[in-house]
Amino acid sequence: MPPSAGDGPTPTEPTIPDDAGTGLWKDAFRRLRKNPQAIAGAVIVGLFLLVAILAPVLAPYGGNELPGRTEITPTNIPGPGEIDAYPLGLDRFGGDLLSKLIWGAQASLLIGVVSTALGLVGGMILGLLAGALAVG
Repeated sequence: MPPSAGDGPTPTEPTIPDDAGTGLWKDAFRRLRKNPQAIAGAVIVGLFLLVAILAPVLAPYGGNELPGRTEITPTNIPGPGEIDAYPLGLDRFGGDLLSKLIWGAQASLLIGVVSTALGLVGGMILGLLAGALAVG
């Protein structure tokens, strides 16, 4: 018996999904919102970016300053909470660890962006060479 118009699509006819019109980005964000681990990761990365961008405002001291050099002795390096001015303590040279942590986020972000950009440029060059030299 031949298929009639009311039997549904034949195998050669394309089917249109019910959510026609949704794009790739919209679908990706919809799936992201349903994944709590992805949301937690996005929040952590967002906070890291915020701290790195606002390092000059957030850090109590410069990255290379040694404000606690008078507080350390050969037998005592103040740790977290021992001196109110340095909440995370001092390193062995008298540098504020909180300031170094904040400025380190900026340096880490810069290294990540530069290494990704170098990998992207290198991959594009290799791809262009492979495409140009391909024997077809």
